[in-house]
Amino acid sequence: MTEIAEEQDITSGLDGIKFEYDSTLRINNIEYSLKNGNFDDDDIHKLLNDFKYRSKKFDMFKIMTNILPRPARDKKRVRNLIGQRKWKELRQNLYEDSEHKCDICDKNIGNDRFYLGDSWRYNFDERKIVLQGLYITCGLCNIGRNVGAGFVVDDEKKKDVEEHFLKVNQCNIDEYNEYKKYVADLNVFILTTNIDWQMDYGIYNDIIKQKIIDIDNKKKSKKPMSIFRKKR
Repeated sequence: MTEIAEEQDITSGLDGIKFEYDSTLRINNIEYSLKNGNFDDDDIHKLLNDFKYRSKKFDMFKIMTNILPRPARDKKRVRNLIGQRKWKELRQNLYEDSEHKCDICDKNIGNDRFYLGDSWRYNFDERKIVLQGLYITCGLCNIGRNVGAGFVVDDEKKKDVEEHFLKVNQCNIDEYNEYKKYVADLNVFILTTNIDWQMDYGIYNDIIKQKIIDIDNKKKSKKPMSIFRKKR
């Protein structure tokens, strides 16, 4: 029997996070120490533009790390909005709809653990976090989406995750390290600034409501639940 596992949650907080980098950015010959976090509006504007520029390098990556501000993570994630029971039922429905394959790497999950994750992207211009969809992942893709955010794995698993990340995202080791640095910097930036990020559920807002109705009525929607997922 396939084992369902809880997905790992990315936190934007210092507790339990081990930063691998010095988290210092240099923009126009000015150094910003993200750990200090004393930024004026002009600093924040420059840093947001820098993150926007850096993020474009990774647009084609299939495995992406989710980092959300603490209020958004605690209250506004899809899982928290619909409740744990409905989330688990949704996860099972999407797993069956995916034909038991990972939405990211297309691996046949079989009897291995599988995970359901919500995928978000930052709109740095409008200061929004936009829901891209929900996706079923295998174990390696699930760990891979925590890359750079302080998630600790043993050395053997770390090597497997790294190789999987490079293969699925079709990148080299330098790009992988650059991406980890970007994620670590973004994590600290979110922690040390008081930006009121808006959660944007986009086209999924009405779908979320409908899926709750479907689950409560214990009947399937006429449309496949895969509409929830966005293939990477």
